[in-house]
Amino acid sequence: GRSALHKAAFWGHTDAIGFLLGLSLDVDLQDSVGDTALHDAIHYGHPAVAQQLIDAGTNLALKNNDGLDARAMAVEFGLDDIAKAIDARASA
Repeated sequence: GRSALHKAAFWGHTDAIGFLLGLSLDVDLQDSVGDTALHDAIHYGHPAVAQQLIDAGTNLALKNNDGLDARAMAVEFGLDDIAKAIDARASA
């Protein structure tokens, strides 16, 4: 259940993310553990990729099987800038 977008987010490939987003892929697709590409970008420490996915309109409310949405995961992994970016988009 992992897409090319998941793989690119996992590895932090910003160019690939940009290309894949141009193909209008489902940015909200969840894998077998409920992670979206944004969850992967956060979990594996790729803030630039996370920002691309936030800017692309990823559903920020989706929770994985551990009950974590993207903001909660960003806080858990100490990515305060991403948590702030999520807050900014959520309040826009």
